[in-house]
Amino acid sequence: MRLIFFFLLTISNLFFSQSKEAMQAYLINNEKAFIGKINNGTPISVNIIKAEALDNNINEFAVSGTSDVEGTVCNFNGKLTLESQSDNPKLATLFYKFEFQEEKLHEHTGIFTGSLAMKTLTDTLALVVFEGTWESYNKRMRFPVFFDNNEFLKTKLQELAK
Repeated sequence: MRLIFFFLLTISNLFFSQSKEAMQAYLINNEKAFIGKINNGTPISVNIIKAEALDNNINEFAVSGTSDVEGTVCNFNGKLTLESQSDNPKLATLFYKFEFQEEKLHEHTGIFTGSLAMKTLTDTLALVVFEGTWESYNKRMRFPVFFDNNEFLKTKLQELAK
């Protein structure tokens, strides 16, 4: 299984070029939520429902979706801005800043900020990792946050290995 994963990481990128449509697909993640932790332990899922390239390129995206922490679901809107990409086109790794603003519904809503790393695997699969902080609008709470699509990728790679 690891051999297949490393094969996809190294070989498939030789033939892949980034496109707006591919980036949108990676962010929407086959309509599966990104799964992770907030405050170093509490489960969080983040589902990006819409990703739209601004100025018709891959440098900025407007996104919208939902966050779910222990059953508290909030809608958010946000933006991804390209910070850098690997100099080696064979690596096909992009780095974005993100900011997702939840609707101001109650005291436990706020803003997610941080960095996103995206490693393309194939023209339809990418490892997408978000890492940053969540801070409440009233500034009383601030927690580290991490979420990715690793579980989704495991399932897809197992399907490919069959």
